[in-house]
Amino acid sequence: MPPSELSLVDVLAAHAPSERAALEVLVPRRMAEARAAWPGLVVDDVAFGAHLLACVPAGSPSLAAALESMRLDDVYLAFACAEGDAKALSAFARAFAPEYAAVASQVQAARISPDDLAQMLATRLFSQPEPKIRDYAGQGKLRNWVRVAAVRLCVDASRKQSGRERPMAPEQVPEVLDVGADPELAFLKREHRDHMRAAFEEAAAELSSEDRNLLRHHHTQGMSIDQLAAAHGIHRATAARRLQRARELLLEGTRRRLMERLRISEGELDSVVRAAESQFHVTLERVLRSVT
Repeated sequence: MPPSELSLVDVLAAHAPSERAALEVLVPRRMAEARAAWPGLVVDDVAFGAHLLACVPAGSPSLAAALESMRLDDVYLAFACAEGDAKALSAFARAFAPEYAAVASQVQAARISPDDLAQMLATRLFSQPEPKIRDYAGQGKLRNWVRVAAVRLCVDASRKQSGRERPMAPEQVPEVLDVGADPELAFLKREHRDHMRAAFEEAAAELSSEDRNLLRHHHTQGMSIDQLAAAHGIHRATAARRLQRARELLLEGTRRRLMERLRISEGELDSVVRAAESQFHVTLERVLRSVT
């Protein structure tokens, strides 16, 4: 069958032949939802199918399950915009104008009008040949993704205007994403909370019992380095070194699993790991009580 005659189901089923029957039911339904959300948009099935496959998180139990959980209507719009479709770009501008206005009014330190912010964001997201909008993979609402991108633009603009490298003060970003001083971090913590929790728990389970016990004794029972050394019959310097190693192994295991699950940039991954690390004590206490 020539590529021009391939349907979206054909493209996806070629990747997962055993799921063809499920895809023949699922794909038309999800695409009907996407077209209803963004009427008038038409995309090439072969190209869109390849994009959907690239959006599937590593480790997904099945292609059908990944497509079912994906915000496919938002991916549909984002892909059409990345392709430079004029109708899609107009629809995007209309749909997200309120986000530009909200961010511009609340991040006042940047002194950017909603129209200027919209233009700056369009340049950042849709510039060819590698439009940034392609990075959106449907794992959260496109509206939230766009708002974070707008916040970043305002933060960058504020730094350039002030000649400073430090971020805006908390009072300058009061409610952009219902967070305090770090809107990007708070958004990522909300958006990827379940992934973070699962990755953290799996990484903890992978540790040796010795490493888990060191972490458990220190973080959940409050034992000092000297007490750890006495309890484990080792020198205090060895106890401190092993405790630090266990902590690094846990965070590295968490990072590795997040990389397998999420399609995000290195910078965003670092932010997600920072979010996990910022909750280290609280999360660790809960996890280590359940992992023996």
